[in-house]
Amino acid sequence: MSALARSLESYRRQPRPVRELIIALALVLAGLLLMPLGVYLVGQATLGPYARGGMSALLGDWFRSLFRGESAPWMLALGPLAVVLIWRLFRLALRST
Repeated sequence: MSALARSLESYRRQPRPVRELIIALALVLAGLLLMPLGVYLVGQATLGPYARGGMSALLGDWFRSLFRGESAPWMLALGPLAVVLIWRLFRLALRST
């Protein structure tokens, strides 16, 4: 059995709250790490170079803004989790009708 198959089997054996926590943490981690990359790449393509430097400058500004508690980077970081939660609520509403 491959490592991926073992990991999936271990994940499936977890109680539902633990699985939901794993999913939520993965989505938040994706929001924290992948969203700034997406912002940088789309910004490069549409607006040109980042005014303060390259990708490392953007990441520095991103994490400084997060640690200062500014709302915009937190909304962007929590975006993947929000999309999944809204999708689940939408599906739940459709099932109940």
